[in-house]
Amino acid sequence: MLDKEEVQFSIRLNSKWFRLPPHVQVYLDQDLIEDTEITELESEGDSKHIRFSTDLEEGTHRLRIVYLDKELPDTRVDEAGNILDDHLLTIAGIEIDDIDLGFMLYENGIFYPDRNIRPDLPEQIANMTTLGYNGEWVMEFNVPTYIWFLENL
Repeated sequence: MLDKEEVQFSIRLNSKWFRLPPHVQVYLDQDLIEDTEITELESEGDSKHIRFSTDLEEGTHRLRIVYLDKELPDTRVDEAGNILDDHLLTIAGIEIDDIDLGFMLYENGIFYPDRNIRPDLPEQIANMTTLGYNGEWVMEFNVPTYIWFLENL
């Protein structure tokens, strides 16, 4: 039988929007943790905090942040194709067991854009914490977390 460890998470998300706030789902492995809109604006220095803790078995786990329901009218462009205004979701920070991931968030996360609306996008984008497309940001981590931190800090 594998050992379990209680792991605490704190996720800070904020946004930029003009029509409807970004719709976001947060998953840990296959479990839906939160289904919400991010009304907190980056320009106002505000963030939505999603906090939870859970017992996890030793091994690899996946934290997923899914950006949903962005539509073409959510990006305003001029006649030359320059973006005038946009809807964006920013992963402002993540803490695991009270340790701020900082640069690890940027280094270890991979974004998988939904290519149904934008088939021109690559299948995955590394080093991205501000999301401008529907899709799924994924970060794998290991339990016990202290070993994962030592290997990745």
